[in-house]
Amino acid sequence: GTFGACAADLDLTDGSHTVVVRHTDAAGNQGSASRTFTVDGTNPSTVIGANLTADGVSTLPFLKDAANFDWLAGRGRVHIAVGAQGQSERQLIQTLNGKAELTVANGALVGFNITEILRNAAEGRLTGLDRNPAAKTDFSEMAASVLITGGTAQNQDLRITSPLIRITGAGAVNLSGGLVDYTVKPKLVTVAQPSATPAAGQGIVSGLEIPVKIQGAWEKPEIKPDLSAALRDPNQVIEAAKEVGKNL
Repeated sequence: GTFGACAADLDLTDGSHTVVVRHTDAAGNQGSASRTFTVDGTNPSTVIGANLTADGVSTLPFLKDAANFDWLAGRGRVHIAVGAQGQSERQLIQTLNGKAELTVANGALVGFNITEILRNAAEGRLTGLDRNPAAKTDFSEMAASVLITGGTAQNQDLRITSPLIRITGAGAVNLSGGLVDYTVKPKLVTVAQPSATPAAGQGIVSGLEIPVKIQGAWEKPEIKPDLSAALRDPNQVIEAAKEVGKNL
């Protein structure tokens, strides 16, 4: 891991041969973390368990180290409790069950400027969907919970808020197959006018929402807007078109 100094206890329990490892991380990420791992090899199938809680840690290095996930920056709280059993790594992943919770304050989504994507969409240009390491979307709060059943992680309550946008999301990741099927729904709250002609604080588009599908291999999924869903709300489209027309 990347937490720096830590303390560890190793308990070899007689009879069950259960290994319990506990350690509390100090200040490696200017936060604190504690983890408990259990391994029981006395049964025909190895039984493992893990319980991790990290608070005030820097999420970018933490999640990259733990799950090769480098889309989220900021300081937050992570809690993971999982268990599995099997005779191979594949079986352990396929039987993985548990839950995870994540909250981050004053952070950023790394690789995408969602505000810019929505602004361009309001002007009739769908650009910025390819990941750019230099782009980011700042937010004030992010929260999500994950339920893991039979090696599939389900999330239904992603929430990201900022003064300009609101993002919700839901979907699943098949951990054994490395496949993701997820939909995020960024919604534009307001965008400042490029000129000072309109009244101060007036936005060119308000309430525009374009669902985005993320599907395919976890390492490089396909990311595309779901325009059919966006066009189901005629009032939204009409208002957006009016405002775009005024701006033009």
